[in-house]
Amino acid sequence: DERFAPLERWIDEARGLAGTPDWEVRSTATQLVELTRVLGVDVRQPKDPLARRARQALERFLGPERVGGLDVILRGKVGLALSGGGFRASLYHIGVLAKLAELDVLRHVEVLSCVSGGSIIGAHYYLELRRWLQEHEDSEILDANRQIDREHYVKIVERVQRSFLAGVQENLRMRVATNPKTALETMLRPTYSRTERLGELYDRHLFRRVDDGESHRPRMLDELLIEPKGTEPMAFVPPRDNWLRRTPIPVLVLNATTLNTGHNWQFTATWMGESRWSIDDDIDGNARLRRPYYWQAPEEYRKLPLGRAVAASSCVPGLFEPVMLPRLYPGYAVRLVDGGVHDNQGVASLLEQDCSWVIVSDASGQMTTEPLIDGGSMQSFGRTSNIQMARIREEQLKGVETLLDGRRLRGSVTVHLREGLAVEPVPWEGCEEKREPASAHGFALEDVRKDVLEPLAGIRTDLDSFTDTEAYALMAAGYKMIEAKQDGFAKDGLGSPADTSFGWKFLDLVPPMKDKKNPDHADLKRQLRVGGSLAGKIWRLEPLRSLLLLVLVLGVLGASGWAVWTLGLDRLVAAAWAGLESFGWQPGRVLGLAFLAVLLGLFAAKAISNRATLGTWFVRHAFSSLLFSLLLLVLWPVAWIQLLVFDRSFLARGRVP
Repeated sequence: DERFAPLERWIDEARGLAGTPDWEVRSTATQLVELTRVLGVDVRQPKDPLARRARQALERFLGPERVGGLDVILRGKVGLALSGGGFRASLYHIGVLAKLAELDVLRHVEVLSCVSGGSIIGAHYYLELRRWLQEHEDSEILDANRQIDREHYVKIVERVQRSFLAGVQENLRMRVATNPKTALETMLRPTYSRTERLGELYDRHLFRRVDDGESHRPRMLDELLIEPKGTEPMAFVPPRDNWLRRTPIPVLVLNATTLNTGHNWQFTATWMGESRWSIDDDIDGNARLRRPYYWQAPEEYRKLPLGRAVAASSCVPGLFEPVMLPRLYPGYAVRLVDGGVHDNQGVASLLEQDCSWVIVSDASGQMTTEPLIDGGSMQSFGRTSNIQMARIREEQLKGVETLLDGRRLRGSVTVHLREGLAVEPVPWEGCEEKREPASAHGFALEDVRKDVLEPLAGIRTDLDSFTDTEAYALMAAGYKMIEAKQDGFAKDGLGSPADTSFGWKFLDLVPPMKDKKNPDHADLKRQLRVGGSLAGKIWRLEPLRSLLLLVLVLGVLGASGWAVWTLGLDRLVAAAWAGLESFGWQPGRVLGLAFLAVLLGLFAAKAISNRATLGTWFVRHAFSSLLFSLLLLVLWPVAWIQLLVFDRSFLARGRVP
């Protein structure tokens, strides 16, 4: 085609220009690719003579030193969204990451957008990947035959799988209540809460398991930039330089929601604040809290712990208090809650970062059908909230399809936990039309039966312990769902099936998930059904053993109390009581007044710090915050009993050899 002759002459002329920056070369190459698309030429089709000539012209323009970036330009930026859904989502995402690593897709991800449970696992994976990228040069991804060695990323995910599950089985939600110091700090420190404590636990039990030489202290967001080995310090800029790397440096985006404005709030390694992209000024009249770089922020926010940002992203309203950022904006006390309130899939942040290839891993708690609904006001309120969240989810995922149809996106793959489960039309009373009901059995996926996936999709979205059985089932489901859609990557030249299989531990659960005759199939389904409960799981699985454990614990506590009392504690209490009476005071009244004075003082301090009147603050927060803290002061031994006795019994019940 003679249309390319002038182009080739101009390319030769452009190649002769010395000192052209890489970003200008990429920008020009991108425009040339778009021109070929306007002409109806798909450069990725090797059998088309015109496409071959167009590709040769592009390769000629880029030259041998930059030709490796052509596939990146043709494909565009790849983004991965990890949805919310507590540790259930985190564990499901591990299976997704595992299969993406096998397919050599994970290596290409340039943006990692995370919400809630996705933020927990996303931050953990990012730290492991950061360690590898800072210890190995880009060329080390090649094997002896100069082929991409996908085993590097597989090993990264393997480390994440092992260490993350070990951290999850520490039961972080219960550990929030095991330290009376937490209760005291919640009452005494204006901005401290159980959510802040949860962030500290994320750091201690999850992120510090990454052996990168920095596990002795909390990790700060501004210190998380990845400086790949072989580059000058602070010289690498991912959006500018990734196109020339075999192992792109991903940008981590942790999504939360601002209660003050209702907008999406983002944490990255360089800045934090509200997304301008997701705000339409013509529709939304609320203020936008601008993004400061950390070095521009007030002094107290220049070193912001990663655990605190992840806690804000996973701060489920009603279960945990909002994360408070006072004095960041004049006149504002910013309060952040779970990112899932605004966008539980994390898609918006990928689009904002100009991703043209989108992968969505959705393990959020999807609403299920309830034939009989309680008519109470609270039940209706909860159901209404679920409907609104389901509607937002549908719009987000439909939006991705619309962008794909309009060629705003070049590719997309979405997986979710209820994939493959039948939608059952319900006939009306007296309907004469006979319809064959969809089978509750059979296969939702090639290796996962519907009667296994149904209870798995209903497993709790919590931050407590997950057994090996629960965790491996979630990982296996994520793995198999990506496997079922792997052709969607290959047709766009993104990754390729592996020649060998990798020995993932969680795949040990595939046989009972696939075969109803497997001896472990029935017990697997039972454990998954019980796994939908927030409390009392071990009592439902092993009622007799749990009762015996309770009797044993009560016996030990009773014997300990009797021993302490007989050693003279009763005489000490009596002496203190008599001492107060000798001054003419009534001990009960003195203790009551002292307790009341301390409580009112704490109320006043909290109210002032939150810029509210004492009466208003008391009505809004006394029973939800301070009263809960007082309960922790009294009940923390019960939390330890749950951790050391019943939680260990629960984990042992679901252990996979």
